[in-house]
Amino acid sequence: MSAFSFRYWVSARPLAAAACVFGVMTATLPEAHADDIRALRQSPPCDTKFLTAVQISDLKQQLRLAYNLPAPSEATGKDDLDQATIVLSVGTLRPKHRDVIAYILSNSFCGTAGCATTILADRDDRTLAYPVFRVLTARTVVHLPITKLPTQHNGWPDLTVQIAGGGVLQGYAAAPAYFNGTTYTVDQSVHLGAITNGHSPKQGVPLLRDAPPAVGQCLLQ
Repeated sequence: MSAFSFRYWVSARPLAAAACVFGVMTATLPEAHADDIRALRQSPPCDTKFLTAVQISDLKQQLRLAYNLPAPSEATGKDDLDQATIVLSVGTLRPKHRDVIAYILSNSFCGTAGCATTILADRDDRTLAYPVFRVLTARTVVHLPITKLPTQHNGWPDLTVQIAGGGVLQGYAAAPAYFNGTTYTVDQSVHLGAITNGHSPKQGVPLLRDAPPAVGQCLLQ
C-alpha cells in the first residue's frame, strides 16, 4: 500500500502556500468551492444539540493554533477563521465521543486540491477542563464528501476522501484514509471504485457532504 501522511502547508499562513499534496492553492476561491459554500450554509447551526459553548470556544482556539493564525485584524477584529465558512461533523467517528471533523472554506483555506480539513479528538476524560479537544490531523486538503467505512485501524474508523491531482488525471477520485496510531494517512493508490478492505468507497456512511446535510453535520457560526 502506498500510504502517506497528509502534508502540512509550508507556510505559517494558509494562503501563502504555493502547493499541496493533491493540487495548487490559489488566491482566488474557485467557483466549485463557492458552490460548496452556498450548499453547506444550509446545514443546521452548531447549537447545543451538537456542542456546548465551552466546546465551541475551545474548538476554534485549537483550529487557530493548528493553522498558526495571526492576530485578528485591528480594523475588523476578525482573523481568517472568522471570515471562513466552517462545517463540522460532530460525534460521528468513535462511539460515545464528540470527536469533530472541521471543513474550512475560504480563499485562505481552499484551492484546486480542495479545502482545509482538520480532525479533532475529544478528551477521554470528557471534562470541561481545557483543552476540550486535541488536534489529530490538521492542514489536510481534500474535497467533499467525506465518508466513514465499516472498517477501522487503531481504534479509529477508516474514511474516504475526495482527492484531485497526485495521479488523478481528471476530476476527483475517492481515496481511503487510515489512522496509523498518530494521524490519518491517505492511500493515494486507491481511486474511484477500487475495493478498500473488501468495501467500496460508495458503501461508506456520509459524514460531510454538500447536500443534504449528513447526520451530525452542522454549520459553525
